[in-house]
Amino acid sequence: MKCLSCGADISADATSCTYCNSSVPSSETHLRSTTFSRLKNSDAFAASGSPGRIARLPKFGAFHKGFMIVFFTMFIGGSAFICLVALSMAGVVGVFGGAVASGGGAVFSIIPLLIAIVPFGFVVLGILMFRAAKGKMDKFESDPVRAVPVIVIDKRTDVCGGSGDSSATTHYFVTCETEDGSRDEYQVWDGKMYGKVSAGDAGILFLRSNYGLDFDRVRV
Repeated sequence: MKCLSCGADISADATSCTYCNSSVPSSETHLRSTTFSRLKNSDAFAASGSPGRIARLPKFGAFHKGFMIVFFTMFIGGSAFICLVALSMAGVVGVFGGAVASGGGAVFSIIPLLIAIVPFGFVVLGILMFRAAKGKMDKFESDPVRAVPVIVIDKRTDVCGGSGDSSATTHYFVTCETEDGSRDEYQVWDGKMYGKVSAGDAGILFLRSNYGLDFDRVRV
């Protein structure tokens, strides 16, 4: 291997350079340093910030936004309708409610009134969930894209649900090491990106809001 200080050829097990006497890092450290140097000088890293490459990254499209709006509209609207029906049965709104307001003497029914609390809670929950989902989506779209040279250390999946008749949801994660030696786990966008990486791969990881969007493998 070569000395990092003077460039002279030295043996792989040398601890110091015989020419300039500078200390020589271990072969593992030297290999890691060389790997990141090649990553930063690669064509993939040079093109990582180009508009064309950024445009190919996955993003929230009209389908995702439309699905979110339709889902929460049905969830909140359906819960609100059930709540109004229960309140009408209790005499708070509708025909019986009007009788009470006009002094007709209708008596509230406690059971429907108590039942109305449940769908009302779902209305509040739906509004809070919609605000949280929209805020997360807005933050994702406003955050910049970062292209980071990494070495993939590990990857895993997390499966939620799937028992009985419920459908299963799979989340994908990769753990990567950066040039400064730190290791972080990122949730990746989908299974397609997850399938592109393997432990030991070196390349450019595209991040947004701490999500792994895509990965360009680099031969080092």
